[in-house]
Amino acid sequence: LGMLHFDKDWSEEATMLRLAVLQVNRLKPRFLLVSGDLINAFPIAAQETQETQGALMQGALSPSAQEVSAFKEIMKDVDIDIPIVLQPGNHDIGQVPSFASVEGYRTLFGDDYFSFWVGGTFYLSINSQYYMDATNVKELREEQDQWIEAELAKAKDQAQHIVILSHVPPFAESEDDPQGWATWELPARRRIVRAAEEAGVRLWLCGHYHGNIRAVSSGGIEVIASSSCCSNINWTKSAGEAATQPRPDFPRCVGTPPLICDAHHSGLRVVRVEKDRIRHRWFELNHVPATLAEAFATTEPESAKDLTQMLPLILGLRPQRPPVTAAGFLEIDTGADGAVIEGPSSVGHECSANGCGATPSHCQCS
Repeated sequence: LGMLHFDKDWSEEATMLRLAVLQVNRLKPRFLLVSGDLINAFPIAAQETQETQGALMQGALSPSAQEVSAFKEIMKDVDIDIPIVLQPGNHDIGQVPSFASVEGYRTLFGDDYFSFWVGGTFYLSINSQYYMDATNVKELREEQDQWIEAELAKAKDQAQHIVILSHVPPFAESEDDPQGWATWELPARRRIVRAAEEAGVRLWLCGHYHGNIRAVSSGGIEVIASSSCCSNINWTKSAGEAATQPRPDFPRCVGTPPLICDAHHSGLRVVRVEKDRIRHRWFELNHVPATLAEAFATTEPESAKDLTQMLPLILGLRPQRPPVTAAGFLEIDTGADGAVIEGPSSVGHECSANGCGATPSHCQCS
């Protein structure tokens, strides 16, 4: 929440998050993963000015505190029978995390790394920010390193599948990608990817990029970064180029409008774990099917078509109310700033390259 308007307002993103929650409740998955960057505003630094501290003492909330409150309020609507798995992103604990920012995250949201089982599948959720810049948290990174090795060793001979979860993907195109704003530092990447391959990991799910990425390690691990259910970046360059810049290069790598947040571009990924394989497919929020079984049908589910017509009711809009072009979630042809953007693609016409599953406006295969 907060990315689209730089923390001044997050109404469009809140609407998309509410719609995502409604879709998740319809699908009834075994659990819901939110891959970090729960908020956009960075954590409040310990060295806040006296003026800011005074405002906080008087009850004025910082943008990050307001976004945390809004996020939690919306997530309360997730069906109580669907466990929620949260991960820390760089916006949740800082670009250069500190002991204080990590502890702040743990207080607000829970552990920053952990493991769990669902049936015969073992999930390893790690704090990827330790592998972006651990200058101030070297001890925490070392603790997580040892824990990852122990957990992988424990699950290697017991799990039917092992899946790794992290906010930042280890690499975007090739294992030898240079470190960038959306790829790990090389030594940690090589060490942990090798350990994961030796343990038999075949799927690694991520976020952070605000676009869809698919890459494969030399040992066969499929690395997937999913577009956001809120704001996404209108990338015009390949992930291998855009993700490896020191910071997002909007002038060179991003089109117009730079950010898009509507039901035709924001989305979620459905993952289906089977005995001998794991399948996954990304859906725009206005094309999410009604059931998990329909999610992997070869044609567009009728329920998805019906849902598109129901969007105004789902979002609580009055039928006579004109489309809210400022928000962009009712207008197929206009973005948040009124610029013309690509309309939605049919789920039946998604990219089939290497099992990408993304619609053309989000695909990074070409």
